[in-house]
Amino acid sequence: MFSSSSRISDAALACPACNSTNIIMRVDPRRFPPILCLHVSRSETLSYARERKFVMFPQLLSVNGSTRAAGGSNATYQLYAVIVHDKSSKHKYVVYVKNKSSSWVEVICETCRPVSEKLVMAVKANLLFYKRAETR
Repeated sequence: MFSSSSRISDAALACPACNSTNIIMRVDPRRFPPILCLHVSRSETLSYARERKFVMFPQLLSVNGSTRAAGGSNATYQLYAVIVHDKSSKHKYVVYVKNKSSSWVEVICETCRPVSEKLVMAVKANLLFYKRAETR
């Protein structure tokens, strides 16, 4: 997923000992976290003008382990919360969360109401929260 190396050159990240800016960044977890939070970026540039295009996201997310992560194992995550930021709405943020009975609930300010899974999977998500599935 994010296990490939990226070379970054940034003077602000220079090594204090040798002043080198030759930096290689790689995410290589030793174990999978119980909660996984993913930010959905719709912009190909770093501009502040965000596009409001729909980005499809899965309910079940399988993550392949790297060589260092728990012996190269895999983990499966279940979607349990979605946050939508809508600047055009008077409420700004809408949260969709699964309750204990695995039904989806929409939370806007102090108001909660049940919603369909179909509606949740069609929103323009900004943050996705996944919970690691228990292994049996």
